[in-house]
Amino acid sequence: MDDAVATPRHPQPPFSSSPGFGTPAYPVQPRRGPVPSRAGFAQHATTATTATGASGAGSVLPILLPAQTLRPVAFRTLTKKHNLTLTSSALALLATFIGKFCGTGWREESLAERLLDEVAKAWKAQDGGILVEDGPDKKLSAILKSLEPCMLAGRVDVAKLSRTNSFSRNPLSRTYSLGRQDSQSSLGVAGLPRLVYSTTKKTLETVAGDASLLPAVQRKTAMFRNRYNLIHQRLLRHESFQTPSFASAQPPTLQRSASSVTAMSHAYKITPISNLLGRSGSSHLLLGLLALSPTSDLCLTDLSGSVVLDTTYSRCVPEDGAWFCCGMIVLVAGTYEEDGSNNSTLGASGGPGGQIKGRFVADTFAGPLPEKREASLGINHDSRRNHIDTSLGPAFGWVDFLGLGSEKAVGQQMRQIRRRILGAPRQEDDQAARRRTRSKIAILGECHLDSPRTLEAIRSILRIYSATDQPLAIVLMGNFVSAASMAGSIQGGGSVEYKEHFDALASVLSEFPRLLATTTFVFVPGDNDPWASSFGAGAATCLPRQPLPDLFTSRVRRAFTQANNDHGSTTRPDTAPGAAVWSSNPARISLFGPVEEVVLFRDDLAARMRRNSLLFPKLDAATPAAADDDGDQQQQQQDTVAIDTRTARKLVKSLLDQSHLSPFPLSLRPVLSDYASALSLCPLPTALLLCDPSAPRFCVTYEACVVVNPGRNSSMFWAEYDVKRRRAEIREGRF
Repeated sequence: MDDAVATPRHPQPPFSSSPGFGTPAYPVQPRRGPVPSRAGFAQHATTATTATGASGAGSVLPILLPAQTLRPVAFRTLTKKHNLTLTSSALALLATFIGKFCGTGWREESLAERLLDEVAKAWKAQDGGILVEDGPDKKLSAILKSLEPCMLAGRVDVAKLSRTNSFSRNPLSRTYSLGRQDSQSSLGVAGLPRLVYSTTKKTLETVAGDASLLPAVQRKTAMFRNRYNLIHQRLLRHESFQTPSFASAQPPTLQRSASSVTAMSHAYKITPISNLLGRSGSSHLLLGLLALSPTSDLCLTDLSGSVVLDTTYSRCVPEDGAWFCCGMIVLVAGTYEEDGSNNSTLGASGGPGGQIKGRFVADTFAGPLPEKREASLGINHDSRRNHIDTSLGPAFGWVDFLGLGSEKAVGQQMRQIRRRILGAPRQEDDQAARRRTRSKIAILGECHLDSPRTLEAIRSILRIYSATDQPLAIVLMGNFVSAASMAGSIQGGGSVEYKEHFDALASVLSEFPRLLATTTFVFVPGDNDPWASSFGAGAATCLPRQPLPDLFTSRVRRAFTQANNDHGSTTRPDTAPGAAVWSSNPARISLFGPVEEVVLFRDDLAARMRRNSLLFPKLDAATPAAADDDGDQQQQQQDTVAIDTRTARKLVKSLLDQSHLSPFPLSLRPVLSDYASALSLCPLPTALLLCDPSAPRFCVTYEACVVVNPGRNSSMFWAEYDVKRRRAEIREGRF
């Protein structure tokens, strides 16, 4: 019996698309060889083949399509239909692609219009923005490359396009499916975008081209100009610098309200230095960079010129609340006197663009007003409704500061992941949830591995975390030796001794394999660590500096590999394996994309600011009674606030007001100009983990930014930062 005939005992087999199989009917794959045809259908097959070839892909005749010829069609499709703006370089790229794949029928058959419509849809799907350009990320080139296999006879094959999109992954699609193991990223200098402020577009742009260690001289001047532009636009957004409808003729003065400088009833107005010419005896508010002139006079410099400062009767606001050093951008209020002094043209020409004549008698010095991270990113958090509005305020919400997505692109999705992972546990499983949720970062500062006391302190701290709740990450900051390594000194030693110190650390870490298999260790170098210490001899080297060489850290990396092999299978599947991250200085830890940004930095900031700060004269009181009252009030304030607390607040305010990690001249702290954007603190991070042995240990919150300094680790002091509560504390242990 024929198998195709159905019988009661042998039913006919179902088709492949039957619900009994539950499998879809896939399209038949094309044969590699020609299908044999009957003799009677030979003529019909030849005719069909000829008709198909007339409209196939081989019939497209490529042409050289000028960009100006394509411009009207591109404007009608992209601008009017999709509200997109096309640059000249992108138009030329599209013209080349359309001329190659659409050929002579690009206008008559509307092939170009259909192709541009698909390009616009793909551009919007990838959140490319309003401006269509082929930037450094080559996003437009990637879209056109994905459309090449879908082109058939000058048209986009919808079937191939849908099939390609189903297998291709959106660059941002990974963000929406992040889990616990993907919510943390350690970023060094090489992984951060190089951003510069554009005065024409009023936003931050990515610098094109590769960075260089020896760039042109213009890059060095652009570094200070970028700092000035960022602070200037930040001040203009502040309500104290917005002129009211009914302005008073009385000039405003800098006043103190709480911990910041605010306006009471008048709006401030910043005067360019070049506008002081011919206005002798008038009061002004200047914004500029403190610097020394070629004649060693203290001067203030902005983009229009510079003027010599007279600080005989100056005071700072708040009193003894911040340090003011050369290299910082400050607000200075005072009176301009054009008395014919300071007419020297040494090193600069007079007039606009150079040093103007006369002097500016400064009355008040103040740092630029800070701005919270939410305000810089355009976020308004409604605590009543637990809702975040990302559509308020002129801010940098669409700027990708970390290379992980902008705030307005992925911020809302990342907050949902944060609430799912670090959300408040329920009452019935409170203790179990607290064990599962790891939200703490431990910071160990100034870990001198050549000291046995430091190694014993590290062992005791790791024993504490191994027995209790394991942290999310452990940060070990340099200097890792007490003296400069490979600098020719006996105390610092050479490369062999330096590697032996890390081998000793590896033996300590190997005692806690379960902790190594579940925790990320981040190592931040200092000035005494190679290779910078070999020529710096412990002095201030260039920032940012590279990670420690792999030559000295092989034993530590081997300890992590062995721990992951032995205990990696026993950990939870949603936990990332342990790793040793050798980061640069400074470095950043990104938690949940742009939602949480933690900056790691090692430098002796307090000591450098003390050495180079301006000394303001102490003004005498007008009457003895007033002097007694002021003296009693100051004595009460000094009694209530400890000296270490005042020093910590002074350091934090001086640093965060500048929105920069190294607000010093290049003669004090050299900076690689092409990597200067890695030192920027715009917007303010959620936490700044600072290791400064010259300052006391502290945990200070300023403008919603948590600043932590653990100090030295030799006495078993370390700091803990809780990501969930955004709080920090200094911890102390015993050997």
